[in-house]
Amino acid sequence: MTTANEADDREVFFVNANSPPNTTVISRTMPPSITDVVYFDWNVISYLTKPEGLNGDLRDSCEAVATLIEKFIDRDKCIFPFSYAHFRDIQQGGPNYVTVDLCRLGDFTRNWMVYENIPHDFSLKLSQRPELTFDYDYYVSNTISSPVRFPDYVPNLVRV
Repeated sequence: MTTANEADDREVFFVNANSPPNTTVISRTMPPSITDVVYFDWNVISYLTKPEGLNGDLRDSCEAVATLIEKFIDRDKCIFPFSYAHFRDIQQGGPNYVTVDLCRLGDFTRNWMVYENIPHDFSLKLSQRPELTFDYDYYVSNTISSPVRFPDYVPNLVRV
């Protein structure tokens, strides 16, 4: 049974106010089936989604972890979100790889994003994004060019 406070905690889906007109939100509340959230660094996601470029033990380990996720993790109960840090890593990889990397990120994370609810309560929020290209372009156009600083802007997010 879900209490009122638990239900409030699950109301976490947001849409960027600048989203294209046909953008829709998957749901207004987090599906109760989600029980686990696992956050991987971009390097791990990159390795898991393209182990062909790796050698030896690292390749074997990544293939083993990918198999474990595929065979033993219920992806309807466990999500693997991305964050703005992933966008920064993809941006640093160069423009020739952005489209392919965003596809890999979206496929692996199923477009789930984790972000800090600035400036309201600074809690972590989850959102299943309609597509990543718009969010990536928004991130790139609203951040500074320094590869070592996170953006100083406040994303314009509104509750749906």
